[in-house]
Amino acid sequence: MFRTVVVPLDGSPFAEQALPLAFGIVRRAGATLDLVHVHVLHVLEEHKVARYSYDPGVDKEHQREEQLYLESTAKSLATISPVPWTAAVVSGLDSEGILERVQNGKADLIVMTTHGRGPVDRFFLGGVADELVRQAAVPVLLVRPRDPAHGIVEEPLLEHVLVPLDGSSLAERVLEPALDFVRLWKGRCTLLRVIEDSRQLPQGGRPDRARRTGTRIGGKSVPGEDRETAARRRHGRRHSHCRRPARRPAILEEAQTQRCDFIALATHGWGGVRRMLLGSVTDKVIRASSLPVLAYRPTA
Repeated sequence: MFRTVVVPLDGSPFAEQALPLAFGIVRRAGATLDLVHVHVLHVLEEHKVARYSYDPGVDKEHQREEQLYLESTAKSLATISPVPWTAAVVSGLDSEGILERVQNGKADLIVMTTHGRGPVDRFFLGGVADELVRQAAVPVLLVRPRDPAHGIVEEPLLEHVLVPLDGSSLAERVLEPALDFVRLWKGRCTLLRVIEDSRQLPQGGRPDRARRTGTRIGGKSVPGEDRETAARRRHGRRHSHCRRPARRPAILEEAQTQRCDFIALATHGWGGVRRMLLGSVTDKVIRASSLPVLAYRPTA
């Protein structure tokens, strides 16, 4: 279960749209909300580059303003419902400061928007959010902000999660963090298997059970049970197995059909040329989904 939830902010109302979701998680889990702002030298901000020289005094004042911003934001949320919170301005290039904060604070979850509108626009996928998905050792819950943003949006629900699986043990590793949300909201989980060819479906077009002598759910071996049965037995929630012909938006279409609140996927965390050659289902879903996406890069 979640104990500390980190929310990176850049001072923009776009980035702040991750707050209602993070606040709901913190409130239900009894966790601590940790607001983080990555400090950028004032002379590196887009509208000041090549126009001003570095001034330590001015830069320190900027850091004070950023800290006050985080604290006032946390206090504003606490007026709705008292929750433990911390706030820190960190240094480091791109995602380095956030990753260090997550590690030092032993955080369990990062919640952030897929992009912001801060001074240097660093939250776009391909920037900070992308780096965190590929490098963080904890799950990252990504929220697509609405445009235009009008202050803090209403707290979303995370009652129904869609978990696409491909038969690999890596994909199954996202089940545990996904089911943490299910327990918090007392909701349900739908398991989806996307196949490449409809001819692979069993006779009658119905999904088959996982053909194995046992399966692992949450690190425990369950002999003679498929994933659906084991998950239902252990977590007391309704789970289903779906298969359908593969299409690029199949996962998103199924999420809409099943009226899911968010999607949870595991990722390899690959980058560079390897990522371009292999492609990334997680990356495509994050970029195209209007729903929150929980991305998790399992360790060994």
